[in-house]
Amino acid sequence: MNVTINTDASFSKKHKRGSYAIWIVSNMGTVRKSGMLRTTTAEPWHAEMKAIVNALALLDKQKWIGIRKIFINTDCLNAIHCFTNDAENIQRWGLNRKSSKKIRAQYAEVAKHFSYAVIDFRHVKAHTATKDQRTWVNSWCDQMAKEHISEFRRKMKEEGK
Repeated sequence: MNVTINTDASFSKKHKRGSYAIWIVSNMGTVRKSGMLRTTTAEPWHAEMKAIVNALALLDKQKWIGIRKIFINTDCLNAIHCFTNDAENIQRWGLNRKSSKKIRAQYAEVAKHFSYAVIDFRHVKAHTATKDQRTWVNSWCDQMAKEHISEFRRKMKEEGK
């Protein structure tokens, strides 16, 4: 069985907080979830990485049997570089930071639950006029993540933060 995971994140630089949205689909069903990340986040691409880790953890909770391939669609090339250990691009873009190492370790831990499956990352170009299904779902994830971060910012403003 193939599973497709779509994720996106939004980020508040001022508050160092991120939000996420996840859309998982297979012949076993569809799972959607969105919300605020629980911990602070140093960079926007860290929020994207955390969204992917959360998505794999959510997939693990589904207890779907027979997963052979997991496609992870993301519009964040930095996350793909980090999770695939692309040393050249990690060095090129300065992604080898302590905070990204922690998220990479979290990814490795949850990915162990899928050692029997191939995990394949795919870049989805964001904010295009393309009408394919991957782009549509990425736009949904983008919109949901933006709604959560906007609500968070509104609350912080009301609290004077």
